[in-house]
Amino acid sequence: MAEALASHRGVLGAALAGAAAAATPIYDRDWGWHLATFRRMRDELALPRDDVFAYASQGAYEPVHWLFQLLLGGLVELCGLAGLAVYRLGFSALFAAALFVVLRRAGARGWGAALALGWVLVGAWERLLVRPHLVSFVGVVVTLGVLLAWRRRRRAAWPLVPLFLVWANAHPGVLFGVLLALGFVLAESAQAWWRGAPLGEHVRLAGWVALAVLATGLNPLGYELYPYLVAHRDMQHTIDVAELRGLFERPERGVRWHLLVCWLYCAGVAIYALRVRGLLSWAWLAACALAVCAAVVSAPATAPFLLPLAGLLGVGLALSVRRGRRGQVDLTLVGATVAFGVLGVIVSREAPLALALLAVLVAPRLPRARDSRLAGVAAASALSLIALAAGVRTLDGGWGLRVGAGLYPRAAADWVLERRPAGPLYNTNGIGGYLAYRLWPRYQVFSDGRMPMFLEALGLPFDQVEARYAPQLVLIDWGLDWRRAHYFELEPEFHARYALVFVGAGGKVYVRRDGPNAALARRWGYRHLGFRHRYYPGLGYRPLPAVAPEHAQAYARELERARREAPDCPYLPQ
Repeated sequence: MAEALASHRGVLGAALAGAAAAATPIYDRDWGWHLATFRRMRDELALPRDDVFAYASQGAYEPVHWLFQLLLGGLVELCGLAGLAVYRLGFSALFAAALFVVLRRAGARGWGAALALGWVLVGAWERLLVRPHLVSFVGVVVTLGVLLAWRRRRRAAWPLVPLFLVWANAHPGVLFGVLLALGFVLAESAQAWWRGAPLGEHVRLAGWVALAVLATGLNPLGYELYPYLVAHRDMQHTIDVAELRGLFERPERGVRWHLLVCWLYCAGVAIYALRVRGLLSWAWLAACALAVCAAVVSAPATAPFLLPLAGLLGVGLALSVRRGRRGQVDLTLVGATVAFGVLGVIVSREAPLALALLAVLVAPRLPRARDSRLAGVAAASALSLIALAAGVRTLDGGWGLRVGAGLYPRAAADWVLERRPAGPLYNTNGIGGYLAYRLWPRYQVFSDGRMPMFLEALGLPFDQVEARYAPQLVLIDWGLDWRRAHYFELEPEFHARYALVFVGAGGKVYVRRDGPNAALARRWGYRHLGFRHRYYPGLGYRPLPAVAPEHAQAYARELERARREAPDCPYLPQ
């Protein structure tokens, strides 16, 4: 009874830790078009097959997230925008609780499971977003739990069937679960065959896994979901989406998180290698040292490290196979950990999954707390990791559960809905999802935030936008990417044709000086307030008001007006 109570307390504590890791202001920008899609499904009672929010979009829309969108939209209908936090906290808590249960059932002691969980949450901190990939985080952990339960007690693996069915309709990341399950079946069957053990249970496991894989075809795309996922990843890599870059292809922002994840992964491998000991440990440790060196330097300077790194990993795997035949190493988990580690290197946003698999491998080998000084070292390391993570993550507006201040053009959208200027509307990509959520169906935006939907229109210069679309209304965000968000404002011709009429914390509104919005331009326009861009080391370019000394008094009055309109705007001097 006491053991069961302690176990329940551990799961509850893990869930609270997962929720706490996600208890920061919401700053990602995809949720807007997900909510707009939910509203469309609700109103039309059908899954959308074309993009209607953005007039520059290309191609059909594939409803690969429809179940997630129903869940998120339902929560927002019930709770308002707080529903975004409910989803994020809930699935982060579910991810942490499921991982803690898997760690305990894999043989980890309570303190070891807690330490490994905290270690994973530190590495996953940056990716606990309001996005459907949280479903895949939970799905991978639950899949591993079902497979390990089968191995421990030969339980039926039937839960994989409904899990994969739901997962395939919420996020294409179900592919990770499919690969994990198939790899597990092959590895376990091969080892049983090598030992001469009967394969009856393995055949039954293969049957359940086959049914689960077949169930993934029950989605709007059918089995075309898998080619879609691969093509989508290739396309995003081609246009250099930061989160799709490899772990060693460091983006300008998020560098510290990439280094942190690499350090955490290598630390886990080092602990495992030291506990296994022998030549295997030296091979793994040398591979970790090279991985850290490759992460510290930027691509393509990593090339000299990658070939010997691959060689050492191969040696480590060969030695693992040798020890696995003697029962000293869990070959199945080693293979899964290496496979997901490679996935994390290729696609950096999946690195938390690699950490979770590695934690299941490492946690059971941590020594007893009362038998080793490692317990004190581990506790101190955990505290230092928490402090490090707090410094690594840049929070907008401090701790809280609200939507991050200054990231979304809420006031600008309010102004547009109140004044109702004529369209068409042009907007920068960073705020497109939020504008689709706020302005559809009254306005069709230029970009709804999904770069794959408008490749030809991405980054068009002002003269081409003017010639092709002739927008009457322009919304520009402040600082997501100055090259895309502000290049219009650097062109004198743009200011000759458009008047700045509103300044808000999340963005600025311009209208054409002639045509149907001419009255708004005369009544609301700023004549002397403009913006220039200054480069700050480590931060990049930031917009600042452009001083107009020849009209100093008029400029001061307009700057004061802008402060009244946007008192929390960080780009206006106070």
